[in-house]
Amino acid sequence: MIATPKLKWILAALLLISLLGCSQPADEAGDYIIEKNEMDFNGSQKSAITVVKDITRSEANTGTFSEFSRDDEKEIIIYFIEDAELYEDLEVGEKVTVVTTYVMLSRPSLATAEEVVRHDVQG
Repeated sequence: MIATPKLKWILAALLLISLLGCSQPADEAGDYIIEKNEMDFNGSQKSAITVVKDITRSEANTGTFSEFSRDDEKEIIIYFIEDAELYEDLEVGEKVTVVTTYVMLSRPSLATAEEVVRHDVQG
């Protein structure tokens, strides 16, 4: 079969559409890590991530804790991470879902992460 210019154009358009349809939106709203810290909590050092709910990746990469804390509509939670290897591997700007059994209702809220679901890691 000989590919005509029209057929090549149609195939290229289909390929482009399928690639765009399969890619994840770069600035999708979700729960993103905005900072990582070692914190003193009740006299012991704990590794913690600060997560802001329902923001975009670009907001996570450019916003600061201070800016988010001034916005009453932004929910901020500091999660203590007990797995040192996981803590080291997590990155600021990463989209996550954190599973916890309880949250201390403070401002910001505090919780110990039971599980961290990483949306940006393949495999």
